[in-house]
Amino acid sequence: MGQPEYDPFNDQSIRFDWAYPNYGKTGYGELLDHLMTGNYFTQIRLADNPATASLKYHWWSIEGSIAGTKYITKNKMPLYGSIDMGNVSWANTGEISKAIKYILSQTSGGVMLFDVVHIYAPQYNKLKTPLWDAVKAGTQQ
Repeated sequence: MGQPEYDPFNDQSIRFDWAYPNYGKTGYGELLDHLMTGNYFTQIRLADNPATASLKYHWWSIEGSIAGTKYITKNKMPLYGSIDMGNVSWANTGEISKAIKYILSQTSGGVMLFDVVHIYAPQYNKLKTPLWDAVKAGTQQ
């Protein structure tokens, strides 16, 4: 993914061990109508964890993964963020609402909620409670 003008192999600000020389030439981001990125983490902000508080990008947080995605794609297409509603261990429904609000404030496309069954069927989410109110609170301005 990425842009032809961006080469992850030579990027010193984010380390991509998997990139090889001229990898940037394989970028196809400019051909996408939008990009949906999976931000399937319970850590919302980098500052929420002392180990990541001083970092600009950290792929295992919502803030860091969105920032990294914006950096790599150079904002060439609308970005949708997404959260996992039921397979990760949220502390409470307020954290889900906070994550949705954060994603909506940092992306241009919107938010995808994975998966709808986690919202309406409590037995399929780790909080064992319906999540409609959490979604509603997260989407309100």
